[in-house]
Amino acid sequence: MKKLCFLTAGILPVPVTEGGAVESLVQIMLENNEVLKKQPFELHVISKYTPEAVEKANQFSNVHFHFINYSRRRYKIYMYLRHVLLNRFHYNLYVGLFPFLSKARKIVKQENFDIVVIENRPEFAPYLRNCISSKIVSHLHNDLINNEMRNGEKLAKSSDLILTVSDYIRKRTLTTHINVDKVVTVRNVVDTNRFTQLKYNRETKALRKSLGFKDNDIVIVFSGRLDALKGIDKLISALEVCQHRVKLLVIGASFYGGETSSDTLFVRKLRESAEKIKDRIVFTGFVDYEKMPQYYNVADIAVLPSQWDDPAPLTVFETQACGIPLITTDSGGITEYISPDVIVVKRGERFEERLADAINELVSDPERRKKMSASEVHHIKQFDSSTYYDVFCKSLTNLGLI
Repeated sequence: MKKLCFLTAGILPVPVTEGGAVESLVQIMLENNEVLKKQPFELHVISKYTPEAVEKANQFSNVHFHFINYSRRRYKIYMYLRHVLLNRFHYNLYVGLFPFLSKARKIVKQENFDIVVIENRPEFAPYLRNCISSKIVSHLHNDLINNEMRNGEKLAKSSDLILTVSDYIRKRTLTTHINVDKVVTVRNVVDTNRFTQLKYNRETKALRKSLGFKDNDIVIVFSGRLDALKGIDKLISALEVCQHRVKLLVIGASFYGGETSSDTLFVRKLRESAEKIKDRIVFTGFVDYEKMPQYYNVADIAVLPSQWDDPAPLTVFETQACGIPLITTDSGGITEYISPDVIVVKRGERFEERLADAINELVSDPERRKKMSASEVHHIKQFDSSTYYDVFCKSLTNLGLI
């Protein structure tokens, strides 16, 4: 049996214990593999070490895990250097994750995998290319290979195949003039058995009450990292001018997992700007992924006001699967995944004003919310996670990698 290894990004663990969209999608494939009568590959995962992840790994009988422990202090220094190189010099290098990657390379060489799937770290590929005979697949969840990167062409050529989570990312990758057959879109998915409508569930009602919301409150949910790219500051500004006195549930932190939401300048400024309507906002901090369906169902409306070209955020999938009427933006690959009834607000000047108008419209029209809910649940079924691993494997076989 051929050996396939998922080389994770090295920041968050798999199995998922600290959140992370990329890590959640890898775990979905591992779960798909567990229920197959015949596994197509001997599966391996190289992941950051945490005691919780090691314990959770025992739930998987058909996966070999390789955990890497490294200094958190050194990691932060390296990641700062990577940030400077990527954002100031448009150079995507593995320098930020060298402590993880150097140990991962030893494992890859020792195990002699047939295929190594690099999750959202295409800069790992050139480093591995010269020392292994494995086929290398870069699975891009973000816009990390393009002609604006000084080493974009080198990154593209270092992989035998590039899988992208949206056509938006595929088009950006193709600006490096790589062979079009070498770049394939494999769409993101959601577990529709886990993320489903639970609004009238007893536990959901109890959670809503414990968060301080009344039965007649209209609750908006935002889920994601608390940073400017995700647009949470724009949403709070929009609520200040809304005609209706809606409540806001903010799920997320400035980073995933163990990081606190009070450790960045942006979050401190965010809380200050929210003072005017602080009696209408609840900040939860990080919420365990297993509990997210319950938290989504507390809300009446979901808003994802992304201000960057968001490739394929899982919040779009999860809120639609839960039947929560969604307002989002015209960014990145989002429009590839949404129901025709989802409200799309264009970014740019007077964005907060247009967002407030969209919220006012939905709050005033319960029938429209009901119609949107049914439309979203029906639409998202095509992205159910049950066939994700099968589709992923076929993308490898169809291109002659195995």
